[in-house]
Amino acid sequence: MPSPAYELAMCADTEPAILSALAPSPDWHVRAQVARNASTLPEALAWLAEDPEDLVRITVASNLQTPRPVLKRLAASADWRIRAEVARNPQTAAWIAARLACDVVAGVRQGAATHPRLPVDTIAMLAQDVDPFVRWALADCHEISDTDTSGDC
Repeated sequence: MPSPAYELAMCADTEPAILSALAPSPDWHVRAQVARNASTLPEALAWLAEDPEDLVRITVASNLQTPRPVLKRLAASADWRIRAEVARNPQTAAWIAARLACDVVAGVRQGAATHPRLPVDTIAMLAQDVDPFVRWALADCHEISDTDTSGDC
């Protein structure tokens, strides 16, 4: 059975101040739910971006309230799952998503392919990606023509 703290962290109606108070919980499951909650304050998300638990940082990277400077820092993570979430977060700056589109890990490129503000040359590059899942993600999120072939890293 989930703890009361976990239940509070999950609830969309929980006050931001309560979520901030739950952010330093010793239970990483609670911290991950705080990181997922759309009502979590940007300051709490910035703090959680330094969490020792990778799943908490992955969740911070996916939150639309995460500040851009935090997303920029997370984009340099050694963990490809964090980079992939940063790449797909629409709040991530387009230039960061374009840089992540050149990542060696296909999962990160797939995340970047879903970013809504990719530069045209990045879209063209991803349209030629060797990984079919990257191309499918791109086609699912962007209009692509047969002439989009100019991009490269």
